[in-house]
Amino acid sequence: MARREQPDLIVLDVMLPRENGYQVARFLRDDWKEGKLKKRPKILLLTARTVFEAEREEFLQTWSGADDLMYKPFDLEELVSRVKGMLPENGGAASPWLRS
Repeated sequence: MARREQPDLIVLDVMLPRENGYQVARFLRDDWKEGKLKKRPKILLLTARTVFEAEREEFLQTWSGADDLMYKPFDLEELVSRVKGMLPENGGAASPWLRS
């Protein structure tokens, strides 16, 4: 669907039934690098993992190429703020995790 729709932003849960969100994010980054996607979508990962695993989650977020990571439960206003900040019309750099 991402190849067909070419979204600017994807909000992706880490806990998925087949591949996890980190793997899906990595697949999308690889697709972009290989030219299967015309533009590089921003990816915001959501995870319910505990804060005690924060270092591991941050490593996986970096490995996956995701632009941002939020822990559940999250504040809806914070989610909306991060999403708006990641959109191209807003400059795409509101999150401290965001990188090119």
